[in-house]
Amino acid sequence: QVVVDIGANQGQFAKGLRKAGYLGEIISFEPLMDAHKVLLEESRHDNNWHIHERIAIGEFNGTAEINVSKNSVSSSLLSIKDLHVEAAPNSDYCRTESISVTKLDDVLHQYQVAAQNYFIKIDVQGYEKNVLAGAINSVAHASGIHCELSLVELYEGEELWQEMLNKFSDLGYELW
Repeated sequence: QVVVDIGANQGQFAKGLRKAGYLGEIISFEPLMDAHKVLLEESRHDNNWHIHERIAIGEFNGTAEINVSKNSVSSSLLSIKDLHVEAAPNSDYCRTESISVTKLDDVLHQYQVAAQNYFIKIDVQGYEKNVLAGAINSVAHASGIHCELSLVELYEGEELWQEMLNKFSDLGYELW
């Protein structure tokens, strides 16, 4: 089993997996410069935790500007809504970073997981539909998907939980 960690931030999800006893491979993707540096440090003694070069996973191959939040974890390629900042003032954006964006379908093969059993985790602050749009082949072969979804619109243009559940259902997945 391989876990594909999209939107790894500083490795919170991967470290949680390790704490829970998971010893298999983890492949982490993170676009933020500072968070990526922390990921590299956190993973340096773990031979089964692979940190990809600093990129965002999305629906195209190219470059973009990511909005960096004060708390790092609320950073997004999408614009943040006032509702989000009112509920969590530390989520407000403080700067942008120029990043590379790549489709998962165009990068996952580098890890030779196509024939393996892999699980995809997506935590991308409203950018979930965009990740799926660039991961059609990858998602078709995944054993499962863990995805953070919003009940209310926190980012401009994000699809809410019900629309995303419908997308997952159309891809052959069921809520578990």
